[in-house]
Amino acid sequence: MKKLIGFAVIISIFFFTPSSVFCQWQEPGFNFQQYTRFDTNDEEDNLLRNRLEANLIYSLKENFNFVVSPFIELDHNFDRNEFERMEFGAEFGSNFAEHFYLGLGFQYAMLSYNWPAYSWYPETDDTSEMEPRFLFQYPLITIDEKELTGFILDEYTYDFRFGKGVRNEVCIGLKYPIWENLTGSLGWRHVDRIHDYDSDTIEIGGIFNF
Repeated sequence: MKKLIGFAVIISIFFFTPSSVFCQWQEPGFNFQQYTRFDTNDEEDNLLRNRLEANLIYSLKENFNFVVSPFIELDHNFDRNEFERMEFGAEFGSNFAEHFYLGLGFQYAMLSYNWPAYSWYPETDDTSEMEPRFLFQYPLITIDEKELTGFILDEYTYDFRFGKGVRNEVCIGLKYPIWENLTGSLGWRHVDRIHDYDSDTIEIGGIFNF
């Protein structure tokens, strides 16, 4: 499975080479996302998430795009003072309607969880996963000529080692452009560890585009 993840990343990088960015593809963009999660259930799930990704968008027609996004993501757990999850991979998705995005990611993850808290998931140092992602965004009101946007996000994680879904995360929140290249975000996230415990977190952070 590692070979499949690596192949997905290599194919994604190929799309970003100068010779491959011809007129049909938009100029590559990059964004850095940073979120702090505050656990409301006292499950030691307070963490800082950092995600760096590249985006190449191909516009097939109005309101329908194809997106290729190689990424690196790091989760640092404050309570245990260690990186509990480090992953890299690539996501392939589409803005198939004005307010909707659907993506499918393939990722290799290195794990250092609080394993005694898991009743089912066997302790492991690394794994390979598939992650469908659904996002709905809709502008709510205009403040100072900037749109306050509401969003609903669902991320489902399937573990290839065990042939099962191991996590489903649902987030509801708001986004607002603070500066030209910085968007702030505030949300509530429910993390369902499908065969273990659940967490509810308050999530605050931002997205920097460059």
